[in-house]
This record gives sequence, structure tokens and C-alpha cells, in this order.
Amino acid sequence: FEIIGEIKTKQRPRASIIKGRPLIYTPKDTLYYENYIRQCYLNYAENEQNVCVESSFGDKPISVSITAYFKAPKKYEKYGDLVAQIACDKHKDLDNIAKTILDSLNKIAYDDDKQVIDLVIRKYWTNEQEKIRVNIYNAKVMGLVEEEEFKEKWKKYYKKGQKNA
Repeated sequence: FEIIGEIKTKQRPRASIIKGRPLIYTPKDTLYYENYIRQCYLNYAENEQNVCVESSFGDKPISVSITAYFKAPKKYEKYGDLVAQIACDKHKDLDNIAKTILDSLNKIAYDDDKQVIDLVIRKYWTNEQEKIRVNIYNAKVMGLVEEEEFKEKWKKYYKKGQKNA
């Protein structure tokens, strides 16, 4: 799915004292952006066939690919689509981009972002509007299996090896 518009990262929690008690809160800009990311995912999920909107990957191990496209400076416009070949090292940190997206999708696309076992993050320049493209895959696509499935395969393999000994 895609998140169109200015790319933002999660701001640090703020603290203040209200009626003599400390209060820690998430800044409004961060809350709005996280809600926007959720809405982009939900809109995508609703338009896809056979995609269950509520935590569609459940508690299964997942792989995530995040590609951020930042608006290129005017000096790069002359390069057209080739601008993506110029290193985009002047913008937001990749880890902060990933944290914002992964945290936003907790309980929406998956139960918890600790399920992410493979993460690829890239950033490029673009002459078009800024956007982020996010792909989420079941880890089985990578040939990985969950613990219970592994145990079953191991038992069969081990027993087969015992017979040949």
C-alpha cells in the first residue's frame, strides 16, 4: 500500500505537569500521521480481495519492505526519472521512518511489530509527490516456518534418518 504526502517520523513523547501531576503524551502531529498511515492501510485492505482488515497477518511472522520517495531538490529536476539513482542521504533517518510505520500498524495489519523478522528499508529521490510504499508478506514467502510446523518437519526428518542408520 502507499502513503501519499509529506513523509514524517514519530516525534518524541512530551511531558508536562497538569494539576501537579506529570503527564506524558504523544504530540498531535504524530497521532495524526499514525492515524493517516492506518487509514491508508485500511483503504488498501478494503479494496483488495480476500484481505481481512482486522490484523490480517495475526500473530504470524512477517517480512516488511518500506520504500520512501522524497521530493528531489529543484537542482535535480533536469535528471527526470534518473533522479532515483542519486543517493538520497539528506533526509530523515530510515530507522525512524520504519518505527513510525510499524508502530502505526500494530493491531491493524498485525498483532505486534515484534513479529517482523525481516525488514528492508530504502529511500530514493523523486520528482513526483513524496510517498512511502509498504509491502507486508507472510514469512512463509521466505521459506520460513513457525515453530510448530518446524517441530513436525524435524520429527519426520529425524525418524527417517534413524531408519537409514
